[in-house]
Amino acid sequence: MAVSKTKKSLEDMEYLLQDDVGNASSGDAEKEQVKNLRLDYFLSEDDFYDANMRYMYTSPKVIIAMALCFVLLFQLIWSMFIAQIPVSTTAIGMMIAAIAMPVVIFPLMLKNQSKKMIDRHVAWEKHQHITFTAKGITATGKKTGHKYKWEEFYQIKESQKYFIFNVNNAVKYILPKIKISGEQREIIRGFINNSSRKKRTHLLND
Repeated sequence: MAVSKTKKSLEDMEYLLQDDVGNASSGDAEKEQVKNLRLDYFLSEDDFYDANMRYMYTSPKVIIAMALCFVLLFQLIWSMFIAQIPVSTTAIGMMIAAIAMPVVIFPLMLKNQSKKMIDRHVAWEKHQHITFTAKGITATGKKTGHKYKWEEFYQIKESQKYFIFNVNNAVKYILPKIKISGEQREIIRGFINNSSRKKRTHLLND
């Protein structure tokens, strides 16, 4: 009698183990199903401009340059109105120009360029068709297409509003996060994190 109970217990345990293995296999299969993610979305001129502005003004080099400009402005004001040290009009003009460049001129130039650049390159087309895979992305445009490995991007940056895939200082693929679901964001992050890419990569967690 004791032998039969023991045999039954072993059979039950074997069944449970097989069931666990089956569940694990099905779970792994579900994860492996996502081989690629194709996205078709509209990139507006406003998103193009906004993403480039955010990219530019979160650059450490630009932040340092602007900080130096404001330090020089403070020195100029202190010299003119507190220390009352004579300052040449040339120095004043150069200082105003240095401050106006990042604060006024660059944004206006970028706004004007955005109107000209949109739809001029596959990365800037209004109707974007991008396929994400474990190896990289494939972008298909009206007349041409480009394929990039994750390691080939100069920088990949995720902000609260955008994924920005920076090929070089001029060409950037912009994906507004509002256009995709949370699950799709995780798939893209997974592709990038599982690649051999390590440097110049900044991703968020929802």
